[in-house]
Amino acid sequence: MSKMYRGKEIFKPLNTGWIDERVACVREWVANIFFYRKGDSVIMIDAGYNYDRLEEKMGWLGLDPKAIKHILITHQDTDHVGAVEADSLGLLAARQNIKLDYGILGSSDLDQASKLTAKLQTELFLPLIYPFVRSGSCKIYNLDFPEVIKVRNELLPAGEREENVPCDLNDTAWFERIDASGGAVFFAAGVFYYFLKEQVRSLVCKMADAFPGGVLVFDAANKKAVKLMLKTWIKDAQIKDVGAYFAVADAYFAVADAKAGLSPWDERLSVSSRGYMLGYNDLTDPSVSGFFRFLSRVGDNSMNMQIVKLKFGK
Repeated sequence: MSKMYRGKEIFKPLNTGWIDERVACVREWVANIFFYRKGDSVIMIDAGYNYDRLEEKMGWLGLDPKAIKHILITHQDTDHVGAVEADSLGLLAARQNIKLDYGILGSSDLDQASKLTAKLQTELFLPLIYPFVRSGSCKIYNLDFPEVIKVRNELLPAGEREENVPCDLNDTAWFERIDASGGAVFFAAGVFYYFLKEQVRSLVCKMADAFPGGVLVFDAANKKAVKLMLKTWIKDAQIKDVGAYFAVADAYFAVADAKAGLSPWDERLSVSSRGYMLGYNDLTDPSVSGFFRFLSRVGDNSMNMQIVKLKFGK
């Protein structure tokens, strides 16, 4: 965790215990692993860092590891997939009889959620969406650069309804790999900050042609935030010619008002957006710290951090 966050109580994981009669959590350092129990079956939501005390703490709650039938991975950060990576050891290493699903709950950091948020997502959202996902009608495509897909294939091989597609998003040859006969929803998390505005516009218009009726969801921010991200990225990448990057910084994709800024791209686009934090979370819950509320207001208001949804008209 970054030094600026230590002791600030931004992340307030729940202690190991039952939230209600069906939802439980195990605390793993600064995060939580959640469990949803119905009858003799247990659904595990995220798998943590590969926690060596997971089985012990499940025992505290009366949860049998053998009862885990499905694991839902909300997104593939290290603190969410550690225990299901191909080279992991311990409780979930022999997971042949456990079904894995990815991205079912979007990119929400449920492990850092308040008790109320965790309860709502597991009690209401999970039972609603999960039967449709497990019906076998959904197929998942993971798109990334060839070198990234190579590593992914080694650490997290594709499941039975999943395909890892090596590609450059700007080369639309990858369109041919997608079966959108039953509809398509695309998620681009943390992707377009590194694209030029014209690249995003061109890609969106081509996707509208290729996937009528489809949906594209992505995160975005205004120019101030994008420049800050670029500055951090340039520093981490140890790029010395900083001036060359910032000379074209204004050309990178940024958006303050999604509807006003993106609707003119194509008349087939239906554009909507919600604040990255304030649009999805009830920050009035007592478990949310005042400092986190402050950061959320800065992010959503000053930097226009948002989740944008584009619907492609038929």
